[in-house]
Amino acid sequence: MLKGFVMANVHFHFLAEPDLSKLKTKSKFRGLFDIGVLSLFSAGYMRNKDFSTLFKDNASVHVETADFVIALKKENRVEYRKKLIEAAKSNNWTLTSPGPFKNHMLFQVDNPNFGKEPLRDEDDD
Repeated sequence: MLKGFVMANVHFHFLAEPDLSKLKTKSKFRGLFDIGVLSLFSAGYMRNKDFSTLFKDNASVHVETADFVIALKKENRVEYRKKLIEAAKSNNWTLTSPGPFKNHMLFQVDNPNFGKEPLRDEDDD
């Protein structure tokens, strides 16, 4: 780990695909993340209403788009971006424009219940 990250007390949590579906049930992940980065394949979790509980209020979430998926037609890539926006709106996330990268969309999480969620855990370890 780079010395600057250690000094700034920065932690990275690399999570595998199967882990994401159960994170919201574990109190240690509730409101843990200041920033999230979702891959093309994990962006589908944005549709889940409980997904926001993983983030602090006003957290930033970078979401990969399908812009560089060569198997998709241009209209499908545009449609994918629209689906991301719909999923974000369903959780009251705001699209930040312009995003820092052309192939990502940047959203701001609205989690007004940050720190207020009831502590009910399933398989907390």
